Amino acid sequence: MASDYKIGPAEGEIIPNIGGDVYENGEWTDFDLHSMFDRSWSEGSNGKWIYIQVLDTDCPYCYNEAEDMSDRYNQYSGKADFLSVVVELSINGHKSSKEEIMAFKDQTDFGTDLNDGDGCNSGRNNCASRNGEVHNWQYVDDLNGDSMQSWDVGG
Repeated sequence: MASDYKIGPAEGEIIPNIGGDVYENGEWTDFDLHSMFDRSWSEGSNGKWIYIQVLDTDCPYCYNEAEDMSDRYNQYSGKADFLSVVVELSINGHKSSKEEIMAFKDQTDFGTDLNDGDGCNSGRNNCASRNGEVHNWQYVDDLNGDSMQSWDVGG
């Protein structure tokens, strides 16, 4: 990125980058948020928003929000590109993984519905049991917390 851009959360500044592995269409590839920017865009011209969700697949609130995210995607995907950044919050008794990210996004079998610590929603549910539809947008692996730190996001 050119050095004349100011990084930050204020109007006119470029948001901090998110990089790493992204899961989409059944495979993991390299990702760089800034590559999604339309640098030819100017005020007054058409463009797309970027909707960024930060979630933990074991967070009960995030688990319950999955259906709302499906609804938002269905309503706004023509106006915004969606991106879910998966982090690992300090929730006792759980350890996230790329396999859990894939199962949460794709609503596939991972864990049990026995509240035994295995699966999504702090191990309370099989990831296939979450409400909503399969999420047809990119999921970024930020389990190490790099993006959370640069964005100063806590949970």
